[in-house]
Amino acid sequence: MGALSKTDPARFGLASFADVLPPRGRIVGEDPSDFTAFREALIQDLAPATAYEAVLAENLVRMEWDLLQHRSMRDAGVRRSIRDRIKDAVVAEAKAAYGSEMNEAKQRYIEEGGYGFNFERPYDFDEAAAEEVGADLAMRAVSEDAGTRSEAYEEIARLGLLPVDLMADAYSSAGRAVAYHEEQIRDLERRCAGQRREFDALVSKRPIDVDGAGS
Repeated sequence: MGALSKTDPARFGLASFADVLPPRGRIVGEDPSDFTAFREALIQDLAPATAYEAVLAENLVRMEWDLLQHRSMRDAGVRRSIRDRIKDAVVAEAKAAYGSEMNEAKQRYIEEGGYGFNFERPYDFDEAAAEEVGADLAMRAVSEDAGTRSEAYEEIARLGLLPVDLMADAYSSAGRAVAYHEEQIRDLERRCAGQRREFDALVSKRPIDVDGAGS
């Protein structure tokens, strides 16, 4: 008995099995080359040998890709919520420190003979700078370097925040968006499983030599 031959779309008059489906439009923020590499790897692994197998395989590729995208968008939403919470905490601490400093400066001014209503703050609170500090802390909290993450976690803890609480709050505050992606993920996982069962059933019924060679 001969081995199964490699898939050749030309046998069906196609340049690619992807031609059996409508063209896939690009999505903003998505790198087309990533999808191309992803598709090529899965199609090579699935190795469809008939036009219908190719249709199922291409559908599987798209569903698996969409599954990855929904997981990425869900996680991005959670990360954004955590980043905003950390930034807000840093800004709040900086504002409190600024307020205390100005109160002390005003008190000294009064003690030196000045009138409180004449006191002018020597400088304004720089909220943009505080936000930059907060954004930097949030970035360090997800660093690939364990030491950098550990230091960031300590700074976050000094702000009165705990990583596990940040995660819980993030899922809560991003609830609607997270729930939407979770629903899509569950639906896609179910559909992928059903499509894969159908594809595997077709593969199990293939003749040993799809080209009729090797006899």
